[in-house]
Amino acid sequence: MIHTFPKPPVVVLILLLLPTILLAQEYSLDQCIEEALATSHLLLAGHAEADAARAAREKAEAELWPVLGLTGSYSWVSETMELNLSDRLPIPGLNLPSIEFGDGTTTDLALAAQATLYAGGAKRAAIRANRASEQAAHFEIATDSLELVKQVQAVYYRTLGAQAGTRAASSSVARLERHLASVRQTRENGMATREAELLFLSHLQKAKQAFLNAELEASSSRLLLGLLTGHPGEEIHPVDNLEQSLLPVQIIPDLALATRPEIAVINRHVEMLDHTQRAVKGSYLPKVDIQGAYHYGKPGVDMIAGDWMDYATIGVNLSWVLWDWGGRSRQLQQVKASQRALSQSRAGLEKSLTNQYIDARNRYQNASDLLSSANDLLVIERERYSLVQSRYDQGMATETELLDAQDDLTLAEIELAVTTAGLRMAEVNLIHAAGN
Repeated sequence: MIHTFPKPPVVVLILLLLPTILLAQEYSLDQCIEEALATSHLLLAGHAEADAARAAREKAEAELWPVLGLTGSYSWVSETMELNLSDRLPIPGLNLPSIEFGDGTTTDLALAAQATLYAGGAKRAAIRANRASEQAAHFEIATDSLELVKQVQAVYYRTLGAQAGTRAASSSVARLERHLASVRQTRENGMATREAELLFLSHLQKAKQAFLNAELEASSSRLLLGLLTGHPGEEIHPVDNLEQSLLPVQIIPDLALATRPEIAVINRHVEMLDHTQRAVKGSYLPKVDIQGAYHYGKPGVDMIAGDWMDYATIGVNLSWVLWDWGGRSRQLQQVKASQRALSQSRAGLEKSLTNQYIDARNRYQNASDLLSSANDLLVIERERYSLVQSRYDQGMATETELLDAQDDLTLAEIELAVTTAGLRMAEVNLIHAAGN
């Protein structure tokens, strides 16, 4: 024999969930955005890349300044130069000495400085190229930040909509429990049938299933919101009002392509390639370096004395690459091809952003119309349910009519929550698509 146990009423389900609700963290939309921006691994990686680009730019700037270095050397040769004066100046009766130029060892310590006087503008062009690359890295952070804000806003309002749907499902369960209690009381008085009781009980179980599914959907959205805000495994409960519009003045923003960070990223990469091209062209010109050093060594410049001494040197060096088998020309071709590719990417991105904006604007207008219709439908269903309830209390309506009216009312309440959340998400997409 199979024993069945009565299902717990929705109040019991809520009580079971109460500890989780009390321990849950409640966040406003601004708090969610702030924590998401602070904890996003993607943005942290972007900041690291921006730091690398800044370091590359500072390295290029440092190459304009003289380089100071300290060198030391020691060497030994097996043979040295010797000057025999008697052989060079033979004087009868006079034995002239021999002069040795060192003992074969050379030791030198030098503090040297080197600077580039002229490099065809290649170094300054490299600095500007690295500066454009650094700016592109920051615009990429801005792009990722706006995308993250959009994602947080969408999940936030989807969670609010799911919670509103849960409340509507809970209200439906509560109404059916009241009706079921009334039917059972009437049946005890002999004025209702078991079939009527089972009909209400069946609808009640379906309503409880709908409530559990709605609660699961809301919980999933809250978990995703927790993940986005840097609290994985925790449910974040939004506290803002779902009815509050992101466009309080109901003015549709215009498309602002010029201020889009996605466009700015491409523009900075194009600028970087322009400067890179100038740097390559500068390598066709001669390069002039100046070098100076202070030495302390033995024998220094006095090979005869062979003692420790200090002395200074200075010189100018000119180098000019006349032929490199087409290496630099190929590099110019590569840069120009990359510029053409970026130009095409920018044109395609502008078309895509324009199309996204038009689609988001149409969806926003459609969502506004749907919300107006959903509000009207809810007013109708509430009045209809009230009328059917009144007729049912007077014995002039059947259980089926009452349950149908209640189901329609529940659907209208849930539809209003879904449509309101849909309008908020449409506003999010429109604001993001407009580039504001």
